[in-house]
Formats: sequence, structure tokens, C-alpha cells
Amino acid sequence: MVLWQENRSLRHQRDQLYAQLDYIEKDSQVSKELLSILSTPGAKATPLSGSGPGAGASAQLVYNPGGRALLLANRLPPAPTGKEYQLWFIVGNNPPIPGKTFSPDEGGQGELSDDVPRQARGSGVFAITLEPVGGSSAPTSAIYLRSGL
Repeated sequence: MVLWQENRSLRHQRDQLYAQLDYIEKDSQVSKELLSILSTPGAKATPLSGSGPGAGASAQLVYNPGGRALLLANRLPPAPTGKEYQLWFIVGNNPPIPGKTFSPDEGGQGELSDDVPRQARGSGVFAITLEPVGGSSAPTSAIYLRSGL
């Protein structure tokens, strides 16, 4: 009985270590991508502030002149079942251009790699909404995060 409990405890510890290693590896990949984008001449970093249901959340969207982008979000509310967050590119009075979707972790942190459309580079507004899994072709919910004008 004692050996069984010890074996069970060791398996649990092993599983926790594997989970930590996965997190460290993922964090390392995100750091490398962030450094790659920011080291490109002309790279930009745009803050997004929480609004409405996302009050208290924040994010940074960094992108290089070629449009390669990384979004890092913090303190987002958990996404309900069947929903995830979607990035939008808003240029003037044109309909928002849909970006990719992501789901934050249990701490409200999320990241997303995407490409900023040419017309949104330097003059667009970036926004985050909560959409059905897989995203929408037009926003269907309130804005949770938004960059300045």
C-alpha cells in the first residue's frame, strides 16, 4: 500500500514537471518570436486597453514593416464554452478586417501570431472581441480591448 501511494505521488510530480517544461518551452518560443519582430528596423508596438467587458485587461501588438505580428494579452476574462477571442484590424470607415483567434489561459494571458494587413500598418486600430470558436467574418460582440486612434 505504501509503495502504491509513493508511486502515485511520483507520477503526479512527474506530470507537474512535464506541464512546467511545456510552459517554459512555449514561453521561450514566444520570447524568440517577440525578439525577432522587435529587432526588425521599423518595428512598432501598439498598446491595447481594456474597455467594456474587458475593463482591466491589456495587450500589446508588436509588428514589423512586413506585417508579421505578435499579440500579448493580459487579464482577459475567461472565454465561455464555444467562444474565443478574435483580433480585428480597423482602417477608417471600412468594415473591420478579421484576424486570427486565440484563447487565454486560466490566468487571462494569451498570445497570438498573425499578419497585419498592409492597409492597417501604421494607421489602423486594433481591437479584440469575443467570437464563436473559429472566428467571425464581422464582429458579433462588444470590444474587449482596443488600441488608440
